[in-house]
Amino acid sequence: AGVATVLARGPVRVAVLTTGDEVHAAGEVAGAAGISDANGPYLGAFLPAVVAECVAQARAGDRLPDLVAAITRLRAVADVIVTTGG
Repeated sequence: AGVATVLARGPVRVAVLTTGDEVHAAGEVAGAAGISDANGPYLGAFLPAVVAECVAQARAGDRLPDLVAAITRLRAVADVIVTTGG
């Protein structure tokens, strides 16, 4: 509406943060209550299909200091942080 030009930029940089003490990377030994991280790898593979670049994938436990540290690291490299929990 009244705009003559639009500034376009490259893909949105997205980081995926999977949270939960019970979540482990595929191939890692999980305890009896542990689960494998399926959402992180899925989202990392899916994001390029919607014109977003997955620049990082990380996991953090349930403790607030761990979550704050992970988010602080990821916000330095990403425009958006998607969180998913176990």
